[in-house]
Amino acid sequence: MYLFRTLFAILFVALSVFPLKAQDRNWAQVRIPVACIRDGKSHASEMTSQVIMGTPLLILEEDEEWIKIEAPDGYEGYINISGLSRKSKPQINE
Repeated sequence: MYLFRTLFAILFVALSVFPLKAQDRNWAQVRIPVACIRDGKSHASEMTSQVIMGTPLLILEEDEEWIKIEAPDGYEGYINISGLSRKSKPQINE
């Protein structure tokens, strides 16, 4: 129950933090227990933050292996594509 309330609170805050203009932008959701946000496009890059499963992320740019994201708390960085699922804005709001 505690985990459910925590995830719900994170999702609620995330959806209220991102501006409405971002509706047409690409979104992703963390699909692994904890994803590391890195300073660069490498596993050797410094880890600047982490996000937990289910967190909605705004996609800023991407390549074949790494996606630059903005997390609900404002952190920007790179996450390996294997830890994310692409979502549309309506899917994020569900």
